[in-house]
Amino acid sequence: MTADETARRRVLIVAGGFADAAPAISMAAALAALSRAALLGVLAREPLAELAEGAPVLSAAGGGARALTREALESAWAADARAFQRRLSETALAAQLGWEFRSDPGTGAELALRLRRPGDMVMLGYRRLYRRQGPVVVLGGPSVGGGDAGAGAGAGEKLAQGLAGALHLRAMTLAWPARSDDVGEREAQLLEELSASLLVLNPRAGLAPQRLAALLEAARCPVLIGPDDGDADVEDEAGA
Repeated sequence: MTADETARRRVLIVAGGFADAAPAISMAAALAALSRAALLGVLAREPLAELAEGAPVLSAAGGGARALTREALESAWAADARAFQRRLSETALAAQLGWEFRSDPGTGAELALRLRRPGDMVMLGYRRLYRRQGPVVVLGGPSVGGGDAGAGAGAGEKLAQGLAGALHLRAMTLAWPARSDDVGEREAQLLEELSASLLVLNPRAGLAPQRLAALLEAARCPVLIGPDDGDADVEDEAGA
């Protein structure tokens, strides 16, 4: 990997608010350090038409807020943007990583797929209701019903091994149906039982925003879209 390629490689953190971003930032920083990448934080601003009038707005601290109005939403976005950018900058500076921050209209799933460039990895944040120490789980691996990621594992499994090691967690693969509809009841129950700390997806699995959003809700943890299998230099570094 050349110096130019290193400079271009990014780990994106996409979240609809600071409460969702916070659990993903430290994991994304560990991943960026493994792959010599920069961090890009993205606050996803869902269109007002997608949000229910009168719904509660989460504050930057993750607590309840006043009922949803345009003014309340703009205020919440501004507060979340400040908190998100501050935590991102502190984490990046401590790890000596480059970083950027932006705020874009759209859902998290849409932006994760739209902003991803070749060589990028994208992590969608999800708020933690309690501290998890579950495994780093790769979907679509060769193991039927799950198993430890081991020798001969694919690109996603190698990435998961490296990141799990940095986070002092176990890595495993999980056979997964390659379809684009919503997550089935059986799959949702399996994800709930695993209580994963992070879900790793194959970027070539034909992900669509609806499917990605469904996986995020079913797993209830940050979800990572890994690099393409052709990004061997990242996988070798992470799996070393």
